[in-house]
Amino acid sequence: MNILKIPFRAAIHAITVLVPALWHRLFIIPNQKAKTHNPKLITPLIFLSITLPYTQAQSIRDCRVVSPYVQKLGFNPKSVAFSTSERRNMGLAYVEFAQKEGDKPKIHQHPSWDDAGHLGPMVITEKGEVWVAPVPVVNLLHNKSGDQTKLWKVNALTGQMTVAITLPQIAASTTTNPFGILGLAYDCDNQVLYATSVAGSTMDQELGTIFAIRTTDLKILGQIDSVDALAVGVGYIMGEKRVCFGSTRTGNVFSIKTDPSGNFEGKPRLELSLEGQGPRGDDRARKIRFAPDGAVTVHGVEFYYNLIAPTEKQETVYQFKYMADKRAWVRIQ
Repeated sequence: MNILKIPFRAAIHAITVLVPALWHRLFIIPNQKAKTHNPKLITPLIFLSITLPYTQAQSIRDCRVVSPYVQKLGFNPKSVAFSTSERRNMGLAYVEFAQKEGDKPKIHQHPSWDDAGHLGPMVITEKGEVWVAPVPVVNLLHNKSGDQTKLWKVNALTGQMTVAITLPQIAASTTTNPFGILGLAYDCDNQVLYATSVAGSTMDQELGTIFAIRTTDLKILGQIDSVDALAVGVGYIMGEKRVCFGSTRTGNVFSIKTDPSGNFEGKPRLELSLEGQGPRGDDRARKIRFAPDGAVTVHGVEFYYNLIAPTEKQETVYQFKYMADKRAWVRIQ
């Protein structure tokens, strides 16, 4: 099953994204520059745009696998997930959800999974490794100030969670901003982890950083300084692989192109905005996910650099699609 999955997804990506993009670059752009119009060249692209309306954006390959460590637990593989939001279990937990009403979920926690205190963002790799980052909840009792820029990794074989790397910050953390790493995304094609951090930022100074980290040797390939971002996600837009990130100070979502190694290339550009949308009109992008059908889902939450109890968090889910003819995102939900 896994042997067939990668070629199939690659073929779908080539048909729905790369072929239209290549056709546009080779034939449509030259015709536009020459101010000529050849219907025989344009018709196939129009056909693809009509029959595949969401393929101007595309998700990257999903390479997540279940680690050998959790496979040994004997949980039902169809109803399990890693979680960092279990109220009775601080840190990371592996949960088998209740099968019927009245049943209790099964929860497993390795002794090291609460060593970092409360956790927030999480990604899983093609090796079954789990990468997580600490995010304080309500107070700093279990999350020490200054420890919020540590990235932790769960060993796929032993389940042991240890600090993999501590990310640098422009300025020291302050009591007015208890946060550090807020978002994680992973690209298994080049084994690069993207992390957003707001450590050291104040209400007046935007001193956060977005990192591109090669997980094989923990080298920081590149970084975008003086940017406070919450969400981060990776996907294709018109054939280009781009890292999208949501600002913590506005509802704007930006993107930046990546090179073959996974490092950042060029400058960020504005993609879409949540400004004025949702129940409060002040949502910030907490999560960005590209779907295989080309739709992009953005989870919006209130964020003002303060600690809010989990029960008080309100989240709005938005869906967008990219309209190539308008070079703009359109909200569809």
